[in-house]
This record gives sequence, C-alpha cells and structure tokens, in this order.
Amino acid sequence: MAHTLHSTILESTIFTQKILFALPFCAIAFCVSFFAVFLLIRFSKKHTILADSLMDRDSYPNPISTPISNPLANPITKSSRADSLDFAKKLACVFSPFSTRPSSHYPTPKAGGVGIILGVCAVFLGAGLYVHFTFYMLGGFIVFLSGFIKDMGFRFGLKVCVFLQCVGVFLSLLGLDIWLKSLGLGFELPYIGGLMLSIVLIVGLCNAVNLIDKFNGLSGGFVLCVSLSIMSVAMSVDILSLAIISAILGSAVLGFLVLNFPSGRVFLGSGGAYFLGYCLAMILVILTQTSYSIVSPWYALCVVIYPVWEMLFLFFRRKILEKKDSLPFHTLLFRRLGSNPLTSLLMLCAQIPFIALATLFYANSLALAMTCAVFVVIYTMMYNKFVAQ
Repeated sequence: MAHTLHSTILESTIFTQKILFALPFCAIAFCVSFFAVFLLIRFSKKHTILADSLMDRDSYPNPISTPISNPLANPITKSSRADSLDFAKKLACVFSPFSTRPSSHYPTPKAGGVGIILGVCAVFLGAGLYVHFTFYMLGGFIVFLSGFIKDMGFRFGLKVCVFLQCVGVFLSLLGLDIWLKSLGLGFELPYIGGLMLSIVLIVGLCNAVNLIDKFNGLSGGFVLCVSLSIMSVAMSVDILSLAIISAILGSAVLGFLVLNFPSGRVFLGSGGAYFLGYCLAMILVILTQTSYSIVSPWYALCVVIYPVWEMLFLFFRRKILEKKDSLPFHTLLFRRLGSNPLTSLLMLCAQIPFIALATLFYANSLALAMTCAVFVVIYTMMYNKFVAQ
C-alpha cells in the first residue's frame, strides 16, 4: 500500500514538472499570437478606411478640376484609384460585408493564421527547437503560403494549391525521416507506398480542417481540443517533445480564439486552416509511427474523425451520388439555429466525447475503430435527417 502511494505521488510530481516546464513556452506562444492578431485587426481597419475613402473619392469627382477640363490637375485617374482600392483591400486582407460566409456582416480580416504561425515560430526560434524541427517549420510555412496567397485575393487553381501543399509535406517528411510504416492492420507498408500515402493523408487533413473553418471558433476550437488530447497522450507515453509542441500549438490557437470567438473579429483564413491541419497531421504521424511509441495508428484517425469524415462524406455525395444539396453539416445546423457562435459551440460539444474516447483508448486499436464507426453512423444518420426535413 505504501509503495503504491509512493509511486502515485512520484508520478504526480513528474507530471507536474512536465507541465511547469512547458508553461513558459505556452505563455510566449499565446502572447505573440494574441498581439499579432490584435495588430492585424487594427491594421485591417485602417486600410479598410483607406479603401472606403478611395471609393468615396471615385463616387464624388471634383467638379472644379475634372480630367476633361484640366487633365494635368487631377493625376489620380479612375483607373489608378481602382488599382489603389484593389491593393488596399488585398493589403487589409478582409472579407467583403456581402461575402457568402455566414459570419461576414462587416469587413473582417481573414488572415488570423498569421498570428498563429508567428506564435509557433517565436517559441521554436526562442527555445532552439528549430534545430530539430527545421523541416517541420519549413514544410508548414509552404503549406501556410498555399492558402495565404488566396486569402490576399490572388487567384490560382486548386491544383497549384495542392501541389504546394504536397511539396511542403514531402520536404517535412523527408527531413524528419518519418512516414507511415503501419496502419495498425498487422502489416508494414513499403517505404515508397508509405511515403506517398503519408503525403495524401496529411494534405487531406489540411483541406479537411479548412472545410470546417466557416464559423467563429469551430476549426480553432477543434484544433485546440485535439492538441490537448495529443499533449495528454504524448505525456502518457513519455514523448515530451511532442507534448510540448502540441501545447505550443494549442496556446497559439487560444491566442487567436480570444479574438475570434464569439464575436468573429478575425477569421482564420485558408492559410491558417491549412497550417493547423498540417501541424496536427505531422504530430500524429510522428506520435503513431515512432518505433518506441505504443500509440495505435487508429488514434490518429479517431481524434480527427470529424473533419476527415465530413470531407469524405461530402465528396461521396457530390461526386458519386451527384447530390446538389450537399452542404457541410455545420451549415445545415446553422440554418436551423441562425446563430454563428451557438453552431460552433454545439458542434464542438458533439466532438468532445469522441476526442475523449480517443485519448482514453489511445493504445487500443479495436476500441478506436469502434469509436470511429459509431461517429460515422451517428453523423450519417443526423445528416440525412437534417436534409430530409
């Protein structure tokens, strides 16, 4: 009895020490992310005002000095004002008040992911983690860039976006010398096959997280919950580096969420969503494929089953069944509730039990597979019920 009590106290002490060790990193990530996003909001407001002033100047031309009567007196032509307006909008990186996004009732910066990536990079550079995770951050930056360019208003095809993501993921996997070796099905994957499958799945999760980024706090809150789960599992199997990285990521996301939920003063943007999906996927690959880890590969699927299944389900309905009414489940729920924050809150509350089960049974492949199956059944039934009504 005394020996058991002593072991429990010792384990609690070690656990507390690990948490205290990670706290300074988390605080830095949170502060950098929060202030970066806050400055982005102020910056976007300033340039939105500039854009509005340019529009007003174009709507009400100077009656005294017009381009017809005195072409040299008004060097700022209609064309140049239009170019300035377009540049100001891109520089502000905002959604139009008339955007189809359900939360866009007024111009809002859509590059909140900038704050998150700055928060993560600040800790990696300050703590010297870049020495071991240089390729991790390099790949993440390329993936982030593939979405940030779109957020800035520059248009390019989906194929180019996916290609950039594949390049970033490939460099990261190659530099870290990690890939999918096992799927938890009792056999090993060959190197080339495992590497290619890793790229496909990681890029898939990047786009899956972007798919659920439509409401205030939904994608950010989901990533925060998954980060906490990964941190708990990594600490349980004594992989402290991954636990710290997950804590840093979660703290950076929390700094963004303070300004995103519930008011929606800033949006994550495609760049931020891609980056968060990439970070989660890479951490999960390392956690489940490291030779000394006992974490089941099914944990990686189970903990992110919500965005993964939503993307696969919608793809099946749109491409295979050719259903034109194939909207994401959170959009259907929003149409019922009419409240942006409430939609996100209910969706997150529905995911927490499955994330908790994945955390609890991280080494039990059968329990994890059953949890995934239960989620798939419940999601499909609820979706069909909402569509039918």
